[in-house]
Amino acid sequence: MLVDHMLCSIDAARTTELAQLGSDISRAYANGALGEDDYQRLWEAIQERRAETRPKPRTAPPRAPWWPARRRQRSPDKQASIERRRRLAASGPMSPALAAKFTVCQLAVFKVVGEEVIKHGVCMLCIDAIAAMAGTCPTVVRAAFDEAERLLLLTVQERRRLGQRSLTNVVHIISGEWLTWLRKGGGSRKTKTTNNRYSDSLPRKPGLVSDYRHKGLSEGGYRPLAREKGGAKVAATSK
Repeated sequence: MLVDHMLCSIDAARTTELAQLGSDISRAYANGALGEDDYQRLWEAIQERRAETRPKPRTAPPRAPWWPARRRQRSPDKQASIERRRRLAASGPMSPALAAKFTVCQLAVFKVVGEEVIKHGVCMLCIDAIAAMAGTCPTVVRAAFDEAERLLLLTVQERRRLGQRSLTNVVHIISGEWLTWLRKGGGSRKTKTTNNRYSDSLPRKPGLVSDYRHKGLSEGGYRPLAREKGGAKVAATSK
C-alpha cells in the first residue's frame, strides 16, 4: 500500500515536490519500511517524472540561409577525369625539380594555373572551375595551393566582401624557376622536321636540286645564286 501511495504521489507531483518525495523515500528505506526492490522502483519513477516535468529548451525557428546549400561537386565521368588529370600532370606543368614535390592531382591543378598565368598573368578562376578542368576535387585544389604557398612558389590573394559573395581568389606565381619554365613553353616541345640538307661528308646524287645549290648554281646551271663571301652577299659568277 505504501508503494502504491508513493507512486500516485510521484505521478501527480510537480518539479519542486519531487525533491521532498525523494527524501521521504530515502528515509523510509533507511527505517526498513521499504525493500530494496521497492526503493529502486520508486526512484526510477521519480527520474521519469523529472524528465516529463523538465522544461523543454526553446528552439528558434529555422532561418533561411543567405545562399542556397552547396551541392558536392562530382564528375559525370570519373574515368575521363582520371585520364585528364594524368595527361595534364604528364605534360610538364613545372620543372622536374619542382614537380617531384607534388602528386599527380596537384600537378594537374598547377597545369591549369600555369596556362591561366601564361594567358592573363594571374589565375582568377574559382576553385570549383580549377578542379573541374584538372579532373580533381576542390579539396585537392586547396591542398595544392597550401603546399605551394608553403614552398614559396605562389601566393593566393583572397577577395572577401562583407555581406556579399566573395570574389574569386587571385593566384600569383612568384617562383622564378616556375615562371622561366612557363616562358620556355613548359614540358611541351615542337616536333622538329627532318633535316634534308646534304652535308659535305655525305655522297650526293647528281641531278638533284640540292646538288646544284651546293655548287652555287641554279637548277639549269645558267642563273648564278647569291652566296656569302667575306661577310657580305655577292653574286656568284657563272663559268
